Amino acid sequence: MKTTRILAICGLFALLAVGNAQAATTGEFNGHTYTYVGQKMTWDDAKMYCESIGAHLVTSTSQEENDFIYNLGVENLSAGFFIGASDAESLGTWKWITGEPWSYTNWSHRSGALEPSGNEFYAVIGYDYFRLGGDWVDVCDKLNCSAAFICESEPVPLTVPHSFTPSTTIKSSEVNENFDTIYQKYNELLQRLIVLENK
Repeated sequence: MKTTRILAICGLFALLAVGNAQAATTGEFNGHTYTYVGQKMTWDDAKMYCESIGAHLVTSTSQEENDFIYNLGVENLSAGFFIGASDAESLGTWKWITGEPWSYTNWSHRSGALEPSGNEFYAVIGYDYFRLGGDWVDVCDKLNCSAAFICESEPVPLTVPHSFTPSTTIKSSEVNENFDTIYQKYNELLQRLIVLENK
């Protein structure tokens, strides 16, 4: 009985340590790779997440691209998803996170919505209240809002060096650092549980 409880608690901890991110859906359009991330985050955290994987929050610069983005996200849609558009720097002056020209927009004007509509700073596609297809809605003040999001990876030009000498040194400590940390915390918790069960 004690062992079963310890294993159940340790298994729960391991699941929490790994995280609860949903499986990502990816697609390609016009040479770019798009990844839908179902884990809800604030816009700033989503921006940092995309940057951490060598991408950026998605930008939509044409109707065709917007349709592709919406269709990728709608497969998993529960409450809309962030795109890389914000007017947090200067209210009413919308910008793409990449600095691309702000020439294409798809603000919603359906269901009485006149977007962008006010003191909200981040653009969302497919907001669940309106179910507006690929239309955009501005949502969220700077602090209290989270949503799923899409990361966009730019094509990387392939360059082949004239000569290449592969490295024979692999630092396994760097590769396994995250796993080792989780495993260490798992073992610490297991030891504490064993002590508690034996009292």
